[in-house]
Amino acid sequence: CNGNFVGYNNLFAHLKHVQINPHLSVGRKGGESIEKVIGQPEKSEYMTLKKGYFEMRCHDQGLLYRFKARDHLKLWLSAVKTTNSDHQSMSVNHNFTIAVTRYEYVNLYHTMTDWFNAFLMLVVFRKSPDTSSVLLIDSHPAGDLDGVWNTLFGHVTRAGHLTGTIAYDDLIWGITGYNSPINQHSLSHVPYLEEFREFFLTRFKVLDKRKLNCENLSILFIWRKDYVSHPRNPGGKIKRKIRNEMELQRAVQQTFPSHSVKGLQIDQLPMKEQLDLIVNTDILIGMHGAGLSFTLLLPKHASLIELFPRYQSTKNNHFQAMAKWRSLHYLRWQNRDHQNEFPDYYTYVPIDVVVERVNQTVNQMCERWVRS
Repeated sequence: CNGNFVGYNNLFAHLKHVQINPHLSVGRKGGESIEKVIGQPEKSEYMTLKKGYFEMRCHDQGLLYRFKARDHLKLWLSAVKTTNSDHQSMSVNHNFTIAVTRYEYVNLYHTMTDWFNAFLMLVVFRKSPDTSSVLLIDSHPAGDLDGVWNTLFGHVTRAGHLTGTIAYDDLIWGITGYNSPINQHSLSHVPYLEEFREFFLTRFKVLDKRKLNCENLSILFIWRKDYVSHPRNPGGKIKRKIRNEMELQRAVQQTFPSHSVKGLQIDQLPMKEQLDLIVNTDILIGMHGAGLSFTLLLPKHASLIELFPRYQSTKNNHFQAMAKWRSLHYLRWQNRDHQNEFPDYYTYVPIDVVVERVNQTVNQMCERWVRS
C-alpha cells in the first residue's frame, strides 16, 4: 500500500495516513463506573469493527498480511477498507498513536504487558511519550489502573468516545497483551526491561536512589484482600489470601529487629505511593498474584519470595520469570498440607516457612555486601 501499511513479525503494524470512522463500530462507549454496569458480560466490553472502520489509501490489490492466531489484529485487518482516493476527514491527529485493545484491564500483570508493549513501540519508532497518544479500542468500564495510562503516555482516548471521522498520520496497531515478551515466561532474556523501569519511574517522578544496606533492610509483605474490581465479581471474592498476616509480619520483625518490616494491601494506594514503596523495598513477599508484577520495578539488588496455596500450580511462573530476567534473587514456597487451607480461599502460612526464607534471602543478598 505504498508504504502506508508495514507489518512487523506478525505482531504489530505501522499504518500511515489512516482514517477511523467510529460510526462503523458496535459496542458500549466504555469508561462507565462499575456500579452502572455491574453484572454485564465480558463480551460487551469489546468493540465489533465493521468494514471501513479503518480506511487507508492503497493502490495495490489490498492488504495481504497475517497476524498470529487468536490475535484481535486479524479482526482489525478485516475491518480495513482500501481506497485510491485521499481522505476527506475534517479532523487530523498528527500525534504518534498506539492503538490497544486491553484484556483483563484491572489486572496489574496483564496491564503491565500492555504498558510494556506500548513502551516498546516508543523505543522501536524512537518517539517521546510526551508527543505520543494511546487509543483504547475496547469498551471496558472505568478501572483503577486507567490513570496510569495518562501518566505514562501523552494523551489517552477511548475509541468509543470518538464522535466523528478522524485521520491519523501515524497509527500503530500495538502488540496484543497475551503476545507480549513479558508473557513468554520460557524466554531466557527480555530486552529493555531496565529501560522500561526507568521510563515508568521517571513518568511518575519517583526518586530511585535505594542502595543495598544490610544493616537496615526494607521488607514488604503485599496482602491480597477481597475487593470489587470489575463487573463480573460483584461480591469481590478473590483467591490466594493469607489467613495469618499479622502473625507473619510480627514474626519477621521480631527475628530481624534492625530491619523495617511492613505489610499492606498495596493496590489501595495511589500508584505514585505504590511506586515509592516498591523502589525502596529490598525483599518483596506475597502470595502469587498480580501485585507481584512490581518485581519489574524493584531495585536491581532486590529479592522476591513468592507463596502458593495448595490449589495453585507453581507452573504459573510469571514472577519467577521476571526475577530471572532481572537477575533478582527468588525463592518460593507452596503449601502441601490441606489443613492449612481454609474457607474463602485463605491459607495459613507457617511462621517458620517465611522466617527461614527471609533468613536465606538476607544471607544470599548480603554475602557480597559484607565482603565489601
